[in-house]
Amino acid sequence: MIVATTYLRARKWPLIIVYVFIALPFVLVRLLSNADDSKNGFYAGFIIFSHALIFLLWLAFNNLEIRIYQNSIAYKTLLFTREINWNEIIDVDLHLGFTGQHPHPKWTFFAGKKSINIDPSYFSRTNNRFLAEAVMSKCINAKISDTVKKIADGKFPWYLI
Repeated sequence: MIVATTYLRARKWPLIIVYVFIALPFVLVRLLSNADDSKNGFYAGFIIFSHALIFLLWLAFNNLEIRIYQNSIAYKTLLFTREINWNEIIDVDLHLGFTGQHPHPKWTFFAGKKSINIDPSYFSRTNNRFLAEAVMSKCINAKISDTVKKIADGKFPWYLI
């Protein structure tokens, strides 16, 4: 399979949900409250803070992408870019990792001392399936988990939305 350079970009719709539940209620309360309300300063401060937070989240999501090249794969975030050649990859896995008590899915591309960990929940099912198909075609000598093989066939695990 010949893969042209492809950029898989993160979904941004969760930011709308964050905005609706965090910033918008305070904007509405501020607009509907009396001008002499003693909490107006708090509302204005929280509105500015929440908009700044949502802007930073948008900036982070806007710079989050998986780059699939002919000879390598790269994961770009706001702060760094990691790249591994396809022929260096030894093991590819998609599994549930734990941060404290909270499980979260992650792709792991292991290449000796280098590795890339990607959270698949930032990307759509179409993008995750495309990534799995690229892994199946490019990582011929790598150990590929059964979960990745099933995703390439369109059968997603329950924890991947």
